[in-house]
Amino acid sequence: MARKLRVLRLSFAYAVIAALLSFYPLCLETYQLVLGEDAPLSTEGETGHILPIPKSLLWSPATKNLVSSLTLLPPGAVICLAIVLFSILVFGLLRTLNPTFRLTTGMELDRTVLTKTYMHTAPLIKAFLIFMAALVPLFIVWAALHYLTGSSFPALAARLSLFGATAWLLFSRDGLAGDYDSLNYELPRDSQTVRSLLLRGACAGLGLAVTVWFWRYTESRALFDFFYSLGSIGEGHWRTIVLIVCGTAAILGFATAAILVSLGLPSASPSARIVLALGGFATLALIYFGRAVALPSYLASRYEYDPMRDSVDSEGITRGAKRLAKLAGVPMRTEEMDTILVFRRNRLAAWNIPRRSITGIDAGPESADRIERFLRDRKYVTSLADAAYKTLHDAASLQWDSEALLRVQFQNLERSPDISYARLLVAKLRSAASTPVSLKYADKLADESRFAYVTRDAKMAVGDIYARLGERSKAESWYLKAGVPAARLPELLSARTMFADGKLTGRLLLNGKPLSGARVGLVPFVTLREATVSTNTTGVVRPYWLRWIGPTATTDSAGRFEVTRIVAGEYRLLLTHPDIRLRPMDPSVSGTQIPGRLFVGFGRPKTDLGDIAITINPPTATSAPNP
Repeated sequence: MARKLRVLRLSFAYAVIAALLSFYPLCLETYQLVLGEDAPLSTEGETGHILPIPKSLLWSPATKNLVSSLTLLPPGAVICLAIVLFSILVFGLLRTLNPTFRLTTGMELDRTVLTKTYMHTAPLIKAFLIFMAALVPLFIVWAALHYLTGSSFPALAARLSLFGATAWLLFSRDGLAGDYDSLNYELPRDSQTVRSLLLRGACAGLGLAVTVWFWRYTESRALFDFFYSLGSIGEGHWRTIVLIVCGTAAILGFATAAILVSLGLPSASPSARIVLALGGFATLALIYFGRAVALPSYLASRYEYDPMRDSVDSEGITRGAKRLAKLAGVPMRTEEMDTILVFRRNRLAAWNIPRRSITGIDAGPESADRIERFLRDRKYVTSLADAAYKTLHDAASLQWDSEALLRVQFQNLERSPDISYARLLVAKLRSAASTPVSLKYADKLADESRFAYVTRDAKMAVGDIYARLGERSKAESWYLKAGVPAARLPELLSARTMFADGKLTGRLLLNGKPLSGARVGLVPFVTLREATVSTNTTGVVRPYWLRWIGPTATTDSAGRFEVTRIVAGEYRLLLTHPDIRLRPMDPSVSGTQIPGRLFVGFGRPKTDLGDIAITINPPTATSAPNP
């Protein structure tokens, strides 16, 4: 029983220390990737916590302080901590090899009072002298083998097997050390004992080599990459990474201790040694199978995870996008384009919008439906989420569909939270018409069971959205939550509560005839600059820019349109029609009574643009091929 307890005690001690040794590098990785200043995967770097963020991406102050404190430890403290932990491992090994090894010679007690203490370190001194005598030869042999054989696993196994055989021969109870309380230094005379020590030591060194080689499975970078492929990384993801990394290290430590104990106990029976050693090596084999085979296979099959998903081909399309297109059954890189007419300073500009997403995937309605089905089949959790949501976002933008855009943005934050979509959702609510749909998503953004509002600015952002949509009472509530003094509320609400019931009417004529079935929309005036600076080809604009389109309407059979629920502001008018297909900046399009910058507000709630006459010369230019 005592021997079994010793085995368990040492194995659990090794497991705990191995977990601690893996936790510090994990904290370094966490700080560098997620929590540090300018960290590439930070949930704060994207928004600075000035916007609401999904609660699943929230990090508690305690966790942040723990990670930061460990990461910012002075190098001297880190070295001392490592020395302490490795000293405990060495002490456990020496006690296993030789139960007479102690750090002190103990103490003498009378019946009631401590009368004497002996803090001599004779066993420790003897172990130190043996180690120092063997250090130089071992170092020379180790360095020579490393130079000759390199860093492969067989080379490492050979060096550690030699190291283990030497340690067993020198420090075992049946080896050179003998009884640590004695001053004798004598190698065993029985050749069978020598062979047993060397063989057991070599096997122990081999087990240690496997542990060292498998220590790579405690690295966390690949796990961070996986969870980031699902969205942004929150504390819940990090805890899973800690469980996998430190759990792997603990199992490695437990298995290693089992091997060392099985081969190091002086009086263990051969059957007990075999059972313990086989159990330890079997556990190491399970670690390899789990981390090198089963886990990668599971992530690839369940989540479509590919570490190389962001690598691009000669056309700039990622492997992840190609995989998504194949699995969802959607085409890649259509060359078709839509034409939009932009009303600018009494003239018309023809812009072309590719019908494909920035991912290179076709962004038509049918493709969007198939990608939606793909996400539903995966329960909205997949490593292809980035390509999927970018394609859905571009598809909704191409349709000028504010409701679909808000749905895609919110669906991402709810299902596969990516912090960048919080910024997109807030921006869309700041440009959308004041419709019941916009108010519905504003209410969802204000749902404190779903979102966290870490700073005052985040609460002010919600209040500003309500104020823009004309919801004065809800805006007041959020301004109060943000700590705005009650005395300032009337002034703030008067300044920020927008007129949200503007109306724009007019009639479109194409070559003298009413243009029916045309889609007209408004974009904030200040967003035109983004369209002109975000493209490499003049007049060709990414679908992503169309997310700014807010209120829209469709012309009737007489060419008339009525855009309603316009929030006060300055806008530009856009137009698209299935039959209008022009080259970028095509000079054949012109018009009369072309409106320029449009203002809607308290002083001008309604505007009638009258008849807007568009001319395309020659008329057949409407069917001109795209470039």
